[in-house]
Amino acid sequence: MKFILGTGNFKFKYQLKKKKKIKNIEKHNIIKKANELNFTFFDTSPDYGEAESIIGKEVSKKKQIITKTSKSIKKINAELILQKVKNSFRRLRREQVYGILIHDLEDFNKNQNEYLKAVALIKLRGLAVKTGISLYTSNDLFKLIKIWTPDFIQLPYNIIDRRIENLNFLKLIKKNKIDLHVRSIFFKGLLTNENLKVKKLSKWNKIFTSWFKWCNKNNISPYNACISFVLNNKQINKIVLGTDSEYQLKQIINFKKKKVKFPNFKLKNKFLLNPSLWS
Repeated sequence: MKFILGTGNFKFKYQLKKKKKIKNIEKHNIIKKANELNFTFFDTSPDYGEAESIIGKEVSKKKQIITKTSKSIKKINAELILQKVKNSFRRLRREQVYGILIHDLEDFNKNQNEYLKAVALIKLRGLAVKTGISLYTSNDLFKLIKIWTPDFIQLPYNIIDRRIENLNFLKLIKKNKIDLHVRSIFFKGLLTNENLKVKKLSKWNKIFTSWFKWCNKNNISPYNACISFVLNNKQINKIVLGTDSEYQLKQIINFKKKKVKFPNFKLKNKFLLNPSLWS
């Protein structure tokens, strides 16, 4: 299974339609359902509220965990980074995880030497099988690769945001044997909820309308279409799926891959592709 259960919305309101945070009972139900659906990978972070603790209690040691370094407010050192990783392990009830992602590129750039030391120590001490970094654009990797080659990276990707399809980027990850994990495949819910509108994105309403018309014409649910589109990209190793409820997780996972010709939106507007600017 290429899917990773993402737990970012256990604390943050990633989907635009959400008015309230997920209740604790629902968080437990989501993890329980993910176990029943044979999810092998779980993506979490010390910054995702109680996500690490819930996973530690309810996810088998046979499952694979990816957690992240905690975002720092001030300058940090390698030992402090490692201490925070060990705190994550305590909550996760593990001595080793599959992967550790540096959570923020800007944070990495401010504390570059210390992060590089920490990554080396994580590998040396066998704390993680792979180390990597969460990025915002494929262009970020071209600068990063000059000083460090991560084992894996995580980037946004969906029918609207197709920046990772850049040939130079794909050649770079292939050459350096970097695993590609993608997130935001539903584009904050704008690709799955036809009634969801963002005032600042009104100039692109026709694009979203045409997307839902295309789904209807091809008799495919928006969830199914989003997942099928991403699965068509053979360069992708893993797909992070976020969900608000047990019911929604069942909807997402009960898809049937369809071979269809997808519309070619491929938009490059920086405002549209950066959700942090929409609010």
